Amino acid sequence: MAQDIYGLTGTSFTDTSGKTISLPVHQDYDAYIHHWKFLKRSYLGGAEYKRGMYLKRYQYENEGEYLTRLSHAAEDNHCRAIIQTFNAFLYRQQPKRDFGNLEDSPELEQFMKDCDMEGRSWDSFMREVNIQSSIYGHCLVLMDRPETVVGTRADELAQGIRPYTTIYTPENILNWRFVRQPNGHYELTELMLLEHDERPYQRAGEFYVRKWTPDTIELYSYNGNDAKDPMKQVDSRPNLLGKVPAVWCYANRGPIKGIGVSDIDSIAQAQRFLGNCYSEAEQLISLTNHPSLVKTRSVSAQAGAGAIIDMPEELDPNLKPYLLQPNGGNLEAILKTMDETVKSIDRMAHMGQSEQLKQDRCQVSRCRVNLFYWIPNCARRPRIWNCSRNRCSDCLDCGRVNHGMVRSSIQWLSTSGTRTWTWT
Repeated sequence: MAQDIYGLTGTSFTDTSGKTISLPVHQDYDAYIHHWKFLKRSYLGGAEYKRGMYLKRYQYENEGEYLTRLSHAAEDNHCRAIIQTFNAFLYRQQPKRDFGNLEDSPELEQFMKDCDMEGRSWDSFMREVNIQSSIYGHCLVLMDRPETVVGTRADELAQGIRPYTTIYTPENILNWRFVRQPNGHYELTELMLLEHDERPYQRAGEFYVRKWTPDTIELYSYNGNDAKDPMKQVDSRPNLLGKVPAVWCYANRGPIKGIGVSDIDSIAQAQRFLGNCYSEAEQLISLTNHPSLVKTRSVSAQAGAGAIIDMPEELDPNLKPYLLQPNGGNLEAILKTMDETVKSIDRMAHMGQSEQLKQDRCQVSRCRVNLFYWIPNCARRPRIWNCSRNRCSDCLDCGRVNHGMVRSSIQWLSTSGTRTWTWT
């Protein structure tokens, strides 16, 4: 008898416009959504990270002062550097695949060149899967096929009617259900995905949700402006495959089924601590170079070098103005703490002892610089040179995948032990 685990729960979440959306979101989605957003922003950095407002607020600091300090805050993005280094290490060599009788299939050739109908090759697609799973701990790869009916196979090839794949990050996976089969295998029997670009006339406050089951594929629209009936069924069609064509891709498996463990979980926490240290150092430097002037209200003082201070003649000598100078030795303590934090990040990422990974990190940085000097020949996005003619093994885009649907395992030996990545 099948056993149902990790079922659905009625709850809600908040969309980008700030509206509360009442959807049957999975209970683990509700528990992890804020953490997933933190991991995503830690990887992206820049303005996206600042929008998360992870900078610690001072006591008695008003909103304007906090936003000003936040806009001046510096960031050292270790999460992106580490994931890109891992990615470059895994993609150093081109994979060898044995397709058997499908080797010369024109559908397979089209799929390998453009697997997502957006111009990405299968190698580039699986590289992105690796990056997203490293960020969140897991992601979802869904395979679908257009339902357009044609007469012959030649018409299918001419119109490009073939299977394609799509990546879904955990933020867009609202519901899922695994059912254990009598043979012990856990089968995905229900999946609900948030689709932002489903309709071209989509407007703010309205989006679409697609629900997959082994029997049907249903499309719902949500309109937050309709309080009585926000969820409406738009389309329903039978699922001819008889199963949900989706695969969970884990970076590391965790104790909860369907929830992976991110490669940058602890690193993102340390990176946030570094951001606060940068802000503290900037504040301390500003106060040291521009100390505060303590004076009475009757004293007239101006800012700037060589400024004149006018004091009343009857002013008590004990009340004369003076500078409030902070202790500059605190800056050394902050910088030392930051150095130790960077070392701890390298230890957590196993980057400190491996000379090979140090070389990979330099190659990644060198490749990123080279992207600005080479003429991009690839159609999808700038690369060092045309991937169909030459291949740069250190390039962030045109390095070849060595994992994915093909079973593979790469081991990397460091002084901390052996770490193994395995995809099946």
